[in-house]
Amino acid sequence: QVSVTNDNNSAQAEVELTPKISAGPQSSAMQASECTTPTSGRQMSEQEIRDEAVETILRGMTSEQKVGQLIVTNYNSAVAGEDAVALMREIAPGGIVFGEINFQSAEQTRKLVEDLNSYSDLPLIITVTEEGGRVSRATKNEMETTLLPSMFMIGQTGDPQLAYRAGQVLGTELMSLGVNLVLGPVADIWNNPKNTVIGDRSFGDDPQLVSKMVSAMVKGMRDAGIGTVLKHFPGHGGTLQDSHTEMTYSDSTLAQLRVGEFLPFVAGIEAGSDGVMSAHVVLPNVMEDEKPSTVSYLVLTEILREQLGFEGLIITDSMHMLGMANFA
Repeated sequence: QVSVTNDNNSAQAEVELTPKISAGPQSSAMQASECTTPTSGRQMSEQEIRDEAVETILRGMTSEQKVGQLIVTNYNSAVAGEDAVALMREIAPGGIVFGEINFQSAEQTRKLVEDLNSYSDLPLIITVTEEGGRVSRATKNEMETTLLPSMFMIGQTGDPQLAYRAGQVLGTELMSLGVNLVLGPVADIWNNPKNTVIGDRSFGDDPQLVSKMVSAMVKGMRDAGIGTVLKHFPGHGGTLQDSHTEMTYSDSTLAQLRVGEFLPFVAGIEAGSDGVMSAHVVLPNVMEDEKPSTVSYLVLTEILREQLGFEGLIITDSMHMLGMANFA
């Protein structure tokens, strides 16, 4: 499980579903290692090569370095200075989550990613919360990236192909800037009209529609070469509270979650999503103790891993959010 230490919201956008920035070279974090043949003479699969490379790296790491690789933190500058060198030396994080400040221009962003990676012993996850609509980091300042509409607006069309195209455009442009993982798409169902933290960030209130849209958008992003993280598990669209500012509760039972909130996550996992983000949401009708799902063995291991069969990356929502910090 990987922890994220930053989260922000952003402003609305318009749509043009043709990439304004062409896909460029992938970040080093997404590049495969060179193929080798084991001494047995059997040709290794690409996955076996990756697994062997990872195991070799892990065997040479200290406990402190392994802990650092579980952290994705923010870096509040458009230029990688001495503080970036110190960050890599002291924490050696697994990744950096970009915000609006990191996107000043395409050239500047690529240089920032290159420099941050040059200071890190291992290739970095470079990630961003980029959803379209009011949560859009890479469309500010002098960026020439496409302004996508809200996911709710796309959902209203009922056309999964439009969601696919939006994901493809978003992924192509972010990859061209050096970003290799998107904290999205939103897989929440907006089933409480009083909920504002999710609201139009969701594709809608119908589990079947949201599932189709999430699946299509994941495929569009992955076809563009970028990783995806479904959010916010086990579902944040039915809450009254905002986990950014307070402890947050969902009254759903496990049976209700199975026929509702879980469905878009299952669809996104089946579409090949690399990750799932945990929500700082308490489930009093599911858990025996009152703790956020982010730190619940029941929610993340027994349900997400074992029952839903997800084997990929679990990443937390921002640990700075008061829905988590107040509990801790």
